[in-house]
Amino acid sequence: MHMSEKGQVTIPHHIRKAMGLTPHVEVDIQMRGDEIIVRKSSKNQDSASSTEDKIERALLKARTAWTKNLTTEDVMRATRGWE
Repeated sequence: MHMSEKGQVTIPHHIRKAMGLTPHVEVDIQMRGDEIIVRKSSKNQDSASSTEDKIERALLKARTAWTKNLTTEDVMRATRGWE
């Protein structure tokens, strides 16, 4: 892994997935001696990220609906969480 000219590094996919680091998730960065610690921030518990998570889950669920012959109502049910 290397650092870009802007000081950016990419967290590998398997680590992001294991830690639940999705786009727009806040992280905290700390120094401990010669180590850099990256943690998922407690700020992610707010309602905005919860809403984003709900939207993301609904879109992922709806994605499968687009590969089938479903009615508009079926797609609305999948995207809006109607049961």
